[in-house]
Amino acid sequence: MELIIIFGLLVIVMFVFKRFDSFVYSVAAIDIFFRIVHFLKNNIASPELQKFVTNNFPASIPSLIDKHTYGVFNEVLIWAYVINFIILEIYIIKALIEK
Repeated sequence: MELIIIFGLLVIVMFVFKRFDSFVYSVAAIDIFFRIVHFLKNNIASPELQKFVTNNFPASIPSLIDKHTYGVFNEVLIWAYVINFIILEIYIIKALIEK
């Protein structure tokens, strides 16, 4: 279910913005959100919060991919994820150089 929601969000972003860089930024933003939520889970001592986060949020996009896929398809998705972050890094470096 988590995977369907993430891909649904990404498709909506692509249809709304219709630019490749919007897709790249949205993947990064979703992954950063998941990582922040899990950081908070690990550093706040509330058992209710820990249980809620564990049940409803994946730790990151790679953990979500690993949970729902296996084999060659898993490798392809992980490499697509890595390539997405390489492209994001290029966009960030371009922005820094331009300023």
